[in-house]
Amino acid sequence: MSNQNVPDITHLRLRGQHAKKAGPVLFDGVTLKQALPHLSDHQTIAIQILDKPEFLKPQQILLHLQRWYPSKQELQEVGEDLVLPEGSNILALKKQISLHQTEIIEQHLAVARPFSYQLKNKNTLSSLLNWELDPENLVKDGDLILYKDVRDKEVEIEGHRPPEGTNQFNRPLEVGLKIHTVYDAEGRAKFDALLNKDKAESENTDQATQPPTETPQPPTETPQPSTELPSQPQEKTNV
Repeated sequence: MSNQNVPDITHLRLRGQHAKKAGPVLFDGVTLKQALPHLSDHQTIAIQILDKPEFLKPQQILLHLQRWYPSKQELQEVGEDLVLPEGSNILALKKQISLHQTEIIEQHLAVARPFSYQLKNKNTLSSLLNWELDPENLVKDGDLILYKDVRDKEVEIEGHRPPEGTNQFNRPLEVGLKIHTVYDAEGRAKFDALLNKDKAESENTDQATQPPTETPQPPTETPQPSTELPSQPQEKTNV
């Protein structure tokens, strides 16, 4: 291999790899074990060749962007990297995407975080993804982000609509789990009922374990010894 085909070290970026997706960036100054806590034999590490010298800092995260075109049911072929400060949330991500491109303003942006397997079938991609992420959710280094213009309406592909009551894998939809707390009316009512029940059972238990009450008896008088002197016999007087 000629030296002309070998990129300069400043144009190389090492990244962990999860399945077919590039993961977190490996920075200088740390060992592989520190950068990859689950490091093991046959671990795959991706090498990314850059057009310009590496600029990413340890306090920053790197995301991969791809645009989804709902009306065409097409995904942008070649994605782009986006750098954000560590600890950024979905709201900050949308602001940065609106600055990164000029076609979609922030108010018309929707973003999703797909799994790799969800990208295999473009015909069902739009219905598989959650495009209403919590703005406070944090994004992580290596995340794959899809974005779209909400004004561009989704087109339903014939033959790809899931049966009623199932998801895209024809599995029954799961029943949602509702958690009650003492801060809502129903939860408070159940809490008060349990509290009153425990209180009643506690009182019954106390009464059952209490010793029987004895009826007080009148005090018994102890006979006192007599203090009278024995009577003296009277002398008879002869007249």
